[in-house]
Amino acid sequence: MIEDIIIAERQRIDAIAQEYLAKGYEVSRGVPLDFFPSFRADIVARKGDKVKVIEVKAQTSMERNPSTGEMLKILYSKPGWTYQLNLVGERGKLRSPEDARPYASPDIRRHIEESERLLRLGFTEAAFLIAWSASVAVLRTLIEEHGITVKRVTNSAYIVDLAVIEGVISREDYEYLNDVMKHRNAVAHGFSVSGVNDEFVVNLLEVIQRLSLESSDQSIE
Repeated sequence: MIEDIIIAERQRIDAIAQEYLAKGYEVSRGVPLDFFPSFRADIVARKGDKVKVIEVKAQTSMERNPSTGEMLKILYSKPGWTYQLNLVGERGKLRSPEDARPYASPDIRRHIEESERLLRLGFTEAAFLIAWSASVAVLRTLIEEHGITVKRVTNSAYIVDLAVIEGVISREDYEYLNDVMKHRNAVAHGFSVSGVNDEFVVNLLEVIQRLSLESSDQSIE
């Protein structure tokens, strides 16, 4: 969970920094303030007489810097200086049982095989939902191999977004999986979708198999 919070904060800092650079500001990141060296700002944006001190924090990490209040008293006394706090939500966090755990490689392999079996029996939608579950598990495995662990239960969009941000999947795969996810959302919530047919599921299984081959854990194959 801590890793997810750090990732979310980092991504938001990058986005804000790019936004201010585009507006013509000089941007520094992770720098101590001259008038309050014990406080390290996530972003300091300068443009003429304007200086913006920007912090990016998840709600669960708000207690990490108790010196903020003291720093603000000095900052607000300085002409042209402003402070901005950007709160980052814990994206994708879902309610789940206490004993929920990520699929291990044998679980992924079993779900792929079960999806294939259900497809042969004519249970297309059931095969699709199980295949999607396996695909998210494969993405999580690839992400972990890049040094990022996501142990809590999150929605699929969070995992797919994180996979492309960290370079685990290509932009083409990202767009494809987002389209598949839209179909999954409809089916999982009681809607019929004409596009979910045998060919659709077979294509997804082929993508899962290809992504599995990119994992260093050969037991997924």
